[in-house]
Order: sequence, then structure tokens, then C-alpha cells
Amino acid sequence: MKFYDREKELEQLRNSEAQAEKAASFTVLMGRHRIGKTSLILKVLEGRPFAYLFVSRDNEAMLWTRCKENSKTPWTSMSSGGFRGFANCLR
Repeated sequence: MKFYDREKELEQLRNSEAQAEKAASFTVLMGRHRIGKTSLILKVLEGRPFAYLFVSRDNEAMLWTRCKENSKTPWTSMSSGGFRGFANCLR
């Protein structure tokens, strides 16, 4: 996909990624639907491993199940004893 006039946005996301390598951070990308948010992120992460989770309006347990199914990461250590929520597994 060609990107037109997105250099500023790509640079901001690359800066955010560089900052995350120094300290924990969280980047939120918002905008109207169908304007290329996902494509922009995929372009920045091109050629590098990353985890992608589309967050739908499902409940937390369903999102967790989908995350485990779509990931190559061994989640068994995080999910032993039953699912207790994302906040608990990320502590």
C-alpha cells in the first residue's frame, strides 16, 4: 500500500516506539474508521515481530480466548488457574 502525506504520522509512531524501548509506554491511535490506522501501524512495525489484537465489543474472557488463539506466545503460565482478567495477567 502506498502512503501519501503520512510521513509526520509515521515519524510520530517511530518516536513513540523508540520511547517505549527506554521505559514502559502506551500509545493510542484514534481516528474515524477506514482512514488507515491499522495500515499505518503495520507499516511502522514492518519486518519486526509484534502482537496484534483487534479489540471488539466482546467481553473480556472472549477477548482473552481470541488473544491466546491468535498468538504464538505460550500463555499457559499466565492462564493457569482460570482467567481472571487482563489486568491480573499483566501484573
